[in-house]
Amino acid sequence: MLSDILSDASAQIFQLCFNDRRENYKDYLTEIDRLLQEMDRLREKLDSIPPHTES
Repeated sequence: MLSDILSDASAQIFQLCFNDRRENYKDYLTEIDRLLQEMDRLREKLDSIPPHTES
C-alpha cells in the first residue's frame, strides 16, 4: 500500500519535472511540497495503526 502511494507520488513528480514544458518552477515546487506533506500525513496514519498480533 505505502509502496503504491510512493510510486504514484514519484510518477507525479517525474511527470511534473520532465513532461511539462512550463517555465514556472514555482508550480513544480508547490506540487512536490503538497505530495511530500501528503506522504507525511499517510505515514503518520500508518504509524498510528497498532501492530497485528496473533491471538
